[in-house]
Amino acid sequence: MTTGGLSLTGATVIRAGLGLPGRVAEADLTRAAEQLVVEAAGLSLEQVAARAREARDTLDVAGVPEREEERRERRFLTLTRLSDGMTRLAGLLDPESAAIIGGAIDAITSPRRGGPRFVDTTAAPVATADSDTRTIPQLMVDALVDIVQLATKADTSTTNSSKAKNGRLFGQRRIGVRVHIARHGGCRADGCQRPPDFCEAHHIDEWLRR
Repeated sequence: MTTGGLSLTGATVIRAGLGLPGRVAEADLTRAAEQLVVEAAGLSLEQVAARAREARDTLDVAGVPEREEERRERRFLTLTRLSDGMTRLAGLLDPESAAIIGGAIDAITSPRRGGPRFVDTTAAPVATADSDTRTIPQLMVDALVDIVQLATKADTSTTNSSKAKNGRLFGQRRIGVRVHIARHGGCRADGCQRPPDFCEAHHIDEWLRR
């Protein structure tokens, strides 16, 4: 830190990921910390944190279930309705939940709409042909809403026979999606930026009537 090779945040992340000695000798934690400091130069904070947790797990295999349960116990989600009609969402996700939700949102908001987006509009380049002016945080909110809508519409009461039918339909849909990707790259409706996996080509007329 004194030489500028590691930020205070980076040091905090490493210490938090490695944890207290406990069943691990201080010398082993010190060696792990020294190795992480070397690796941190080419990694993001999230990657450093993941490496630190992996190092602790390697040194203290017996404590893995306890640490996973501790993180899972800290998970929460709150929705606070504000006086202006907006709702503030706050929470914590354990690593497993974050991987599921984060992966789904990342897949929807992947950079396929004219390059990077900027929360600070003063840092944004000259406007391109991309007509979608949403910031990345706004895209993430819309992606989460889309995921919840799709989940609530899913029919979970299928019988064995209907499951087989649905399997065939799903396979046909996946083929249709691959064709759609090759031909159009995404939704063809004007102004819609949904990725191919969210498209149903035979519903375009119904979409336009909405």
